[in-house]
Amino acid sequence: MKLSVIIVNYNVKDYLRQCLGSVIKATATIQTEIWVVDNNSVDESVEMIKTDFPMVNLIENKDNKGFSKANNQAIVKATGQYILLLNPDTVVEENTFIQTIAYLDNHPQAGALGVKLIDGNGRYLPESKRGLPNPETAFYKIFGLTYLFPKSKKFARYYLGHLQYNNIHEIEVLPGAFMLLRKSVLDITGNLDEDFFMYGEDIDLSYRIIKSGFKIIYFPHTTIIHYKGKSTAKASINYVKMFYNAMIIFARKHYSGKKFKTFGYIINFAIYFRAFISICNNAFKKSILPVADILFFTLFFYLFSNYWYIIKFNAIGTYPNAIIKVLFPMYVFIVIVSNLFLGLYAKNCRLQNIIKSSVYSTVFIVLLYSLLPESYRFSRLLTVSGGVLAFLTFLFNRLFLTIFFPQIHTLITNKNKKTVIVATKNDYIRICEFYSIPLSEKSQLRFLEYSPDLLQSKLSEIIKINKPDEIVFSGTSLSSEQIIRTISLFNKLNITFKVVFSDSMVFIGNNGIENMNQIISIPVNRIDIFPAKFIKRCFDVFFSLMILTFFPIWSLMVKNKKNLFVNLVNVLTGKYTFVGYSACTNIGNLPELKQSILSITELVKNKVVTNDMINKINLNYANNYSVKTDLLLLFTAFKQLDKTKHQ
Repeated sequence: MKLSVIIVNYNVKDYLRQCLGSVIKATATIQTEIWVVDNNSVDESVEMIKTDFPMVNLIENKDNKGFSKANNQAIVKATGQYILLLNPDTVVEENTFIQTIAYLDNHPQAGALGVKLIDGNGRYLPESKRGLPNPETAFYKIFGLTYLFPKSKKFARYYLGHLQYNNIHEIEVLPGAFMLLRKSVLDITGNLDEDFFMYGEDIDLSYRIIKSGFKIIYFPHTTIIHYKGKSTAKASINYVKMFYNAMIIFARKHYSGKKFKTFGYIINFAIYFRAFISICNNAFKKSILPVADILFFTLFFYLFSNYWYIIKFNAIGTYPNAIIKVLFPMYVFIVIVSNLFLGLYAKNCRLQNIIKSSVYSTVFIVLLYSLLPESYRFSRLLTVSGGVLAFLTFLFNRLFLTIFFPQIHTLITNKNKKTVIVATKNDYIRICEFYSIPLSEKSQLRFLEYSPDLLQSKLSEIIKINKPDEIVFSGTSLSSEQIIRTISLFNKLNITFKVVFSDSMVFIGNNGIENMNQIISIPVNRIDIFPAKFIKRCFDVFFSLMILTFFPIWSLMVKNKKNLFVNLVNVLTGKYTFVGYSACTNIGNLPELKQSILSITELVKNKVVTNDMINKINLNYANNYSVKTDLLLLFTAFKQLDKTKHQ
């Protein structure tokens, strides 16, 4: 037997299915046995293996024995010349085993080999090549110097950052996701140390291989996807303790005396330090939104109250201190409590909940206002206007975080993701039919018919025009190598990549697993229907009010101050909109928009823009409205706000 592939599984059935599919393709010409050791999964992984992969040798554990013990169970039974320890959340290329085994066959001093790893979005994973941990290396990593100086031979030694990741190198630690080992070397070094439950066993085995006189090779001429840690939350304190305790076990085993004590002090400090950072990070994420709501709402409410005082009393002044110091904070308190009850400070919130919170709190405040003594009744209109200001403030804060910091908070609207499906025509139809997708929804998908020679060029053009949120590859139409290469090519774009097999029930990507029916319905976000129309109007009102409030400052940036003021009033009253179409031949076929101050093509003003390109830009803006586009254009072309462009 040439190769034994060993996979330890724990509740990642769908990743395992994809992994086994890629392994079977990659071993078509190699004499191979495949072992799966299941650590008492409860997600029907065992049933799936027995039904879909009867050729796999299955070991069923009745409890979770950890990574080392489970691998050793299969290693002692394996008969291959080479042993591959492979994570279940990986996808290998069709030529991965052919190339790696050929290298080891030709280099007898190489005792083990690892490959280039990328995540599900095509980003290179630095753990593909690592150095052995020691007190100095651990110190640099814990305190962030490794990330500040990623190519330093000294500070980035943990990831061997000074070594080019596209060249073959001799390294010190194998990546745990893909460990290709000579069986003869394991006979010398011994199998995995079972003192390590989940982390550190790869470092320990690598160290023993080097001490036995063999080399460990980083081989980047083949690439695999590693979705990374789907069984463990990497940011959790539990993960931090497990990982660093594994480092202590390694240090106790291989270091002695003063060096071990130093290493132990650093590791113990790291556990508490990382836990402290994790707590602070969580506290910051949970507090940033309510703090922003309180600060901005208080500021805008105060400014607006002064503005309304001038209009109402025709004099410069403010409301009495008793009102400002007592009633204003009460107003803010009631609104924030309403937000809490309606879930506006959860990780995700819905637009309708912002509306509800503003309406409910305003109604409650108006009722409370009617019960106040006459001396405390400052203004009914100001009270109601506060509800409008609250809504605009809360909407802006959530839109800002959604656009720039989605990991902290995301505003959910009815807009679904724009998706491109890359498949053969027959496979595309089969996927849609299998999941019972209605024809009306099917016609709204971006479909790229797979063509080996034109895949990357066609996909590049579609990305430029349609700007998709995600790209889905059919695993039955494309090879693993084609998928991996394509993901690597577009990895710097803000796009989510997923892989789906027409005979499975899920999309698999770096962000997790989703059912096809959850994400396949992708209506365009037309600018003339809710919620896009509503959001665009809110955007116009909010920023016209903001600019008018700080008009003396904004007016310094433009030439025609009078025209700027007129434009802002027209936007506020709904006669104008800030951003609209650029003049073109087919503008009459687009959804109707109000007269605009800025045109969408201002974003590409330094490029040669043809009529065909203008048509496409207008069409994309009309069918896939994004407030991010309006925001970007407003701040890049603010000097032109004193002009009006007629359509």
